[in-house]
Amino acid sequence: MLAGYLQEKGGKYYAVLNCKHRDGKRFPKWIPTDLPVKKGNNG
Repeated sequence: MLAGYLQEKGGKYYAVLNCKHRDGKRFPKWIPTDLPVKKGNNG
């Protein structure tokens, strides 16, 4: 199973995917989206 979320970093959004190694250990994979973070956009 693959789970993920969006995270702000350096003024941009990143998709963070929780992946698993073959030995079962989890690690995050950060994928840049190149979407700028807009402050005050709660709608």
